[in-house]
Amino acid sequence: MFGSSDQPCAWQTGPGISGVADADELATLTAALNDYCATHRIVSEDDREQIAIKIMCLFSRGIIDELSAELEKAG
Repeated sequence: MFGSSDQPCAWQTGPGISGVADADELATLTAALNDYCATHRIVSEDDREQIAIKIMCLFSRGIIDELSAELEKAG
């Protein structure tokens, strides 16, 4: 699981990770969140936040172009 204590998310703990996305990346991250939540009928703010954390973990690992596919794998 992303962000678990045995495998923390780099953007949460790693030094030198800025967590900054440019406008195009932000649009991609937002679209991935909205698409995933719509597909899986996720409406709770807490649940959406957990998905957003997964997305940011993937992004911090350099995954952006195949973000939706990797998010589906991560479940």
